[in-house]
Amino acid sequence: MIRLLTLLFLLFISDITHCQDNNINDTIPLTVFVQFETTKEGIVTNVKIHRIEGGPCSESELEEYKKEAIRVVSESPNFKRKKQKFILPIKFEIE
Repeated sequence: MIRLLTLLFLLFISDITHCQDNNINDTIPLTVFVQFETTKEGIVTNVKIHRIEGGPCSESELEEYKKEAIRVVSESPNFKRKKQKFILPIKFEIE
């Protein structure tokens, strides 16, 4: 059973937008893996990019995706009160 907090977190990050690349007709996923920790109070800390896979974006577009992924995770609601480390994949659809 998915816990309510996990479901709410997934809904929170599901509003990520798409980017347009006029040279590409198919949808190509870009996955940004965000690494972060939670404190024993459940607060998200130490948010950074772990790695990136896929998606033919320009360097400036790639920086925007990195910033957006970090913003989304940084603004997430508090987690269960437990000190943990996570790597969260966030998938963008590039059309």
